[in-house]
Amino acid sequence: PGHGKPFEGKDGIAPVQACLRDLWKQAEQLKRKGVAAADAAASIDLRAHASRFPQFASVGFDRQAVERIYAVIDERAASAK
Repeated sequence: PGHGKPFEGKDGIAPVQACLRDLWKQAEQLKRKGVAAADAAASIDLRAHASRFPQFASVGFDRQAVERIYAVIDERAASAK
């Protein structure tokens, strides 16, 4: 997935995709509510994925990553006009 020990086989793909979809869904919802990226990063909850990805055992996500997600959302909105 980009960090940590690589997995083998295709069985590892679906959990990574599910986690990323969850991350984006939460970030998009928070952005729509007008929550600043830094505050969104502090409140994103990926604990549902902690059994597979122990780094998500607590609430919060990398602020810079969420800022980038917000920027991509803005870029997509601007290109859709």
